[in-house]
Amino acid sequence: MTTLDRLDRWKAGGVISADQHVLLRSLVRQDRFSLFVEISALLYIGVLSVVGGLVWTFRDYVVNLGDAVILSILGLLIAVSFYYCFSRGVPYDHDEVESPSMISDGPATRLTMTGRPVAIASRQTLGKGS
Repeated sequence: MTTLDRLDRWKAGGVISADQHVLLRSLVRQDRFSLFVEISALLYIGVLSVVGGLVWTFRDYVVNLGDAVILSILGLLIAVSFYYCFSRGVPYDHDEVESPSMISDGPATRLTMTGRPVAIASRQTLGKGS
């Protein structure tokens, strides 16, 4: 007699409830479960921690450098960002262009590019597309 058979007998005998049976059965069968939410939460916490640390460091130490140095650092960061974007971007084409990655074509990108999360979310939930 296997563990699954015993679980079925316990459920039929009323020893365990249907919810307990489903949970124990999935544990015994070693079903896979998704860690997407937990990993995403850890990623966001990590990003927020790094950004918070950079802001704290910037606030404490860079303020004493003077306006010219601060503006130079910010200008350099913007220049490096533009270089990175333009060096990796695909050239313009009149025809339909395939997305270079799944991230650049997702709804999160559309939300940040348009600034209208409520309108996009409501259109998608109503099934009218984007």
